Amino acid sequence: MRNRSLLILTTAVTAGALTLTACGSRDDKGGAGNGDSGNVTVTIGLDAPITGELSALGLGIKNSADLAVKTANKKEYVKGVTFKLESLDDQAQPSAGQQNATKFVADKTVLGVVGP
Repeated sequence: MRNRSLLILTTAVTAGALTLTACGSRDDKGGAGNGDSGNVTVTIGLDAPITGELSALGLGIKNSADLAVKTANKKEYVKGVTFKLESLDDQAQPSAGQQNATKFVADKTVLGVVGP
């Protein structure tokens, strides 16, 4: 069960990275020659139970997303874009998850969110 959840998360993060790569390709054509002056930081939010009973699952999700962000930055999958992961702990509580979702929606740098 845990492996299946991690597989689903990894698939979702990969799909998101590929989507961002496609978007980055279009931006590169329009902004050629800007160099580092056009560097943008994109935040990927993560809402998971990092503490509490389900922390093992939540930490696995966090570590997987962190690895995806580090890999995307290292290999420069999207030229001119630096990815940043912002992790919030929902403690497997719906009310905490709702507060986290509200925070992510209010942050204009958050492009996507990984979580339940």
